[in-house]
Amino acid sequence: VGILYIATGKYDLFFERFYESCERNFLPGVSKTYYVWTDSDKEVFNKPNIQKIFLKKAGWPYDTMMRFHHFDDASAVLSKNDYLFFFNANMIVNNVITDNDIDLNNNLIVVDHPHFYGRHNSLFPYERNARSAIHIPDGQGQYYVQGCFNGGKSEYFLRMCEVLSIAISVDLSNNIIPIWHDESALNWWIWDENYKSVKVLDPGFA
Repeated sequence: VGILYIATGKYDLFFERFYESCERNFLPGVSKTYYVWTDSDKEVFNKPNIQKIFLKKAGWPYDTMMRFHHFDDASAVLSKNDYLFFFNANMIVNNVITDNDIDLNNNLIVVDHPHFYGRHNSLFPYERNARSAIHIPDGQGQYYVQGCFNGGKSEYFLRMCEVLSIAISVDLSNNIIPIWHDESALNWWIWDENYKSVKVLDPGFA
């Protein structure tokens, strides 16, 4: 399993607690390699199962919005894993999470957003700009998922990253910044895929 983590600028201060909790509680007993995009030279990143990828802080909102580009650029390395999972830098794995808990049989695993759980899709903050490559028309959409934790089978995940990096680039070329950046793109992807082989975990996982 490959763990994807972005720690540019001051976000490097979150990594040590995340790493310890992930090693202990996320898919225990499974071999994990951590791919960390960072501009930090802290000693905490110098572990045998951590691969640092240099990334300079780009500023808001590009630090978060361009993540699919970074993952797509590293696809040759990341594809060596069976599964890939992205975690927001400020997350901690508080409880043991096994493969049965998240169901690795699915292509993609995402988390329902607690704030929008059970609400009508008219309240979901999708990208509604019809000029956007990732817009979702009014009246459509079954879930609104968080961008904080997602992953799945590496081949599928990397195909998603490739498509979403292109879509975001198209938007930027048209002077469009998606309303919730990478999260908007992720929600468009699972809507465009008609939620096929996508496991939507309950908000408790976030």
